[in-house]
Amino acid sequence: MKRFCLLIAGLTLTVSFIFLGGCSSEITTKNLGENASKKADSSTNFKTQTAGASQDAPASSVARPDESKKPKTSSKKSASKKSATTSKKTTAKSTQSSSKTGSSSSSSTKSSSSSTNSSTSSDTKITVTLSVDCKTAVDGGYKEALALTKTGTLAQKTLSLKKGTSVYDALKASGISVGSESTAMGVYIYALSSLAEKACGSKSGWLYSVNGTFISKSCDEYILKNGDTIRWRYTCDGGKDV
Repeated sequence: MKRFCLLIAGLTLTVSFIFLGGCSSEITTKNLGENASKKADSSTNFKTQTAGASQDAPASSVARPDESKKPKTSSKKSASKKSATTSKKTTAKSTQSSSKTGSSSSSSTKSSSSSTNSSTSSDTKITVTLSVDCKTAVDGGYKEALALTKTGTLAQKTLSLKKGTSVYDALKASGISVGSESTAMGVYIYALSSLAEKACGSKSGWLYSVNGTFISKSCDEYILKNGDTIRWRYTCDGGKDV
């Protein structure tokens, strides 16, 4: 009887163990399945996040080159500034050069103007030599002449006159005192430096020559040329002694 009871008890324990083992296995299997599912989901989420990160990565890599371009932009700006500075210097040099060229042109213009004025002056001015003497009267011992000069020379001058000047104009420009009168033949000179005609004889008086030639025209009609030499001389014998 005891053996039978032990056998029943053993069978009951065995069945209980088997039942409990099956339940445990089922629970374990379920847990394992859930854990596997969770791991799969986690893996999927991880892969999705990774894929998302790798998709964002190009945006990040695009942004970095922009940052790397900043120094280049700065470099370009610097180069631009240098170029602008160089351009300003070149412009300044050009301005200075233009300014120097302008000054040189101004000097050339002044020189040209001066040359033009000089040329104009030479075209409108003449230079002549004028002398007045009474040597024949001095040599003849006439007191009227000796009272004025011991050498016979009354005037010796170089004159700068306007173009178109006459012998009479040159005589007046010399500063010597002139005694003249207008006649039908023109201006007649009857006295120079207070020495008058007929003061040293009935045939005495004044004659003039230009470049060594006695002129028959009245002195106001003869027009001088540049370089002419005029000589007024006092004659005591109607021109034979001069």
